[in-house]
Amino acid sequence: MSAKKKLEVEITDGEADESAAESTDETAESDSQEEAQEGAEVASEAPELTEEEDLQRKLHESEDRLLRLAADFENYKKRTARQYDDMMRSANERLLSQLLDVMDSFDRAIEQVDESNSADKVLEGMKLIHGQLGDLLGKHNVKAMASVGEAFDPSRHEALMQVDSDDVPEGSVAMEMARGYTIGDRVLRFAKVGVSSGPAANENENK
Repeated sequence: MSAKKKLEVEITDGEADESAAESTDETAESDSQEEAQEGAEVASEAPELTEEEDLQRKLHESEDRLLRLAADFENYKKRTARQYDDMMRSANERLLSQLLDVMDSFDRAIEQVDESNSADKVLEGMKLIHGQLGDLLGKHNVKAMASVGEAFDPSRHEALMQVDSDDVPEGSVAMEMARGYTIGDRVLRFAKVGVSSGPAANENENK
């Protein structure tokens, strides 16, 4: 084969390869265009929601969110209640454990009374136990309130009766039937008191 014919064959083969590549690119581009067109047709075929249907959809979404929030809040309340119960149980157990020491003191005092009927021994043991219990209450910030002679205060005192009194002004606490206690700044137990009504009526008449 002459050199001229060989060159022509090589050129012809190269043009054929380029033509095949261009044909492949055109086919791929055509396929992509057809797919995009089909996707657009499918999207255009989807029914558009009316205003009422759109509002219904938004309403359902809002209801779902509210239900989830309500469930989360209910779980939070239950978890908080359990934590509070655990905390109170732990605090009560500590206090009751300390009260057992006072119970031990009572047991020892009773044993001593059985062994010796001395009234002095009994009184001494009772005072020791009273002091022990007072110290325990003090550790928990519980303190007794002074009431006798104080002006009656319904936020601290519970009036059980009125009593005549020459020493205590009318409207003040003349006697205390049960001592009141505070814990911190709050009243733990109201003092049960008798309130003075002033001097007896017959003494006022004599005067």
